[in-house]
Amino acid sequence: MLDIQPSPDLPRFAFGEYDEVIMEGISYRAIDCSEAGYVFARTDGTGVAESFAHAVLSQRVTLGALEHRRDAFLPEGAKRRLRAPAQVLSTLAPKQQQKAKYHESLVRAFLEMEAEGKVKRTETSVKAALPEIKFRAGKYLSVPSEGDVIEAGGNKMIVPTKISASRLLKRVAAFSRDGMAALYGRGSGSSRPRRIGPDELALVSKTVRNYLVMEQPSIAQVVEDVRDAFIAENLRREELRKTEGKDKIPLVMPSRETIRLEVKKLDPFEVDIARFGLDEARKRNAPVGKGLELTRPLERVEMMSGRSISGRFLRDPESGQFSATRKKRASASKRERKRVGT
Repeated sequence: MLDIQPSPDLPRFAFGEYDEVIMEGISYRAIDCSEAGYVFARTDGTGVAESFAHAVLSQRVTLGALEHRRDAFLPEGAKRRLRAPAQVLSTLAPKQQQKAKYHESLVRAFLEMEAEGKVKRTETSVKAALPEIKFRAGKYLSVPSEGDVIEAGGNKMIVPTKISASRLLKRVAAFSRDGMAALYGRGSGSSRPRRIGPDELALVSKTVRNYLVMEQPSIAQVVEDVRDAFIAENLRREELRKTEGKDKIPLVMPSRETIRLEVKKLDPFEVDIARFGLDEARKRNAPVGKGLELTRPLERVEMMSGRSISGRFLRDPESGQFSATRKKRASASKRERKRVGT
């Protein structure tokens, strides 16, 4: 009897509706899956379908005779959305949260009236029903939430005012297509979304520290270092995709301005220490010529030894009593002499 020890590294695979599978130079697309295996249809338009057992597919995956291209048949628009950097909506700024709540209230009011048959997706119909849409949106907008600019709740009702029929229809279409993420917009800083995600930012933040060396490289040299790092990382990801079948999305190369801004975010004192040394850094960052940078009252209190002058009073160090300044006492003596006629 043979004692066979199964391999602990079992190949794992799963093929989606929009994935492309290439075996022996033939392109397939998965159309069905069962306990027995997969049914693939050729993508050359012949309509030929073939079935493969899980054991056969597992063997081909182990031998590297199967190439899997995820989401190869997705539309280009869907591919771009999947490649876009993801962000948790709850972590966005309160201003964006309020903007999304504002748009969501209008969209949900429109969908509610559309379900009742009171409005259609045309500008004429929306213009006629816009007052009622705003009133219904007020019910959603008046629900208290974190970061509200205007306090809601109780008997108060906040009714949205700034909306047009064409803009509302665009919001409804975006909400139907992409869900809540479409209502958050792109923030107030730029009309374009940021193309780089967490992986790109991590690599940029790591590479820009090449600026902190005694050789004092320029920002242009750091830009070249970042680009070389991105090229090397993308080559590594491509190699992993070919050898291990891992679907690694290539990193998006950041712009020169993005790299420059990351360099400017470095701590100035740390930069001066790394590029000029500790002594020079202390000279560059000393509070000379600009006074003391204090953050609260009485953070720095200075006292002089002996008789110290503070404002218009003198303090006796032995008795601790305050007395008027010399100028004030001299004026008092002069008035006293005039009064007595001396």
